[in-house]
Amino acid sequence: MLLVYMDALLAAKRHKREVAIGNMYKIILYICGLKHKYMNEYELSRYDSDIIVKDKKVSDYFEETIKLGCNPKSSANWLTSIILGYLNKYELSINEIFLTPTMLVELIKMVDDGKISSKKSKQVFFKCLEDSKEPSAVVKELGMTQITDDKTI
Repeated sequence: MLLVYMDALLAAKRHKREVAIGNMYKIILYICGLKHKYMNEYELSRYDSDIIVKDKKVSDYFEETIKLGCNPKSSANWLTSIILGYLNKYELSINEIFLTPTMLVELIKMVDDGKISSKKSKQVFFKCLEDSKEPSAVVKELGMTQITDDKTI
């Protein structure tokens, strides 16, 4: 429990650099609650949970994808690998990219529904950011839709 507390304290410092002690305690409780929720309700790893709660804007983005019906593990995988990798590379905040939580859910749904492959979804992601276009528009523009109907094949 002490380790979770220390992790939460460090994340709280990242959330707000200059906070009164009373507010710091509330932030720590909030972050611990989020981590607990992510690990127990959404079955995310401790690593993914830690990464998501490090930045309130990222955890808000993640929460929004869940509210929109996205699978928590899929959303966490996209956030912790592809999106945060992109943000770190270009020194951006999650609020500075074109891809909204709604668009991420749309992109993940296209993969889950077999409309595009996971490999193509990464190409769509980067093209969305490059051209400021929605995922469905990029898929249509590039003709990336997979044919999954046996009769058509």
